[in-house]
Amino acid sequence: MLEQACWQDQQWLGGVILPNIAVNRSAYQLPQPTLIAKIDRILERTEMRQKYLWLEITKTAMMLNFNMTYNILSQLSERGIGISVEDFGTAYAAFNYLKTWTLKSLKIARLFVRDLARDPSDR
Repeated sequence: MLEQACWQDQQWLGGVILPNIAVNRSAYQLPQPTLIAKIDRILERTEMRQKYLWLEITKTAMMLNFNMTYNILSQLSERGIGISVEDFGTAYAAFNYLKTWTLKSLKIARLFVRDLARDPSDR
């Protein structure tokens, strides 16, 4: 899926203007020992620059194996790949973990913010 998204990104605009693309990674894909090498190969084959690739992970995936995930995401971030956490605010949202991660984006769950304008207790 990641490789297909990178190829599509290159085809849309012929490589002239590269839009950012975001690809979801599951909690099961993150701990793969070859993940970083695989991403490097895909980016090389598709000639896509790292700064235009974003990987979206869920908060659950981020917390599943904290140390391992932190190391992997740190390596990807050092390469210039954007990391985004989605569904933040569902279940237990640990804001103190946000200081530890090098995230470029945080997608707060709609359920968490949908009544902010209407419900005074949510403000």
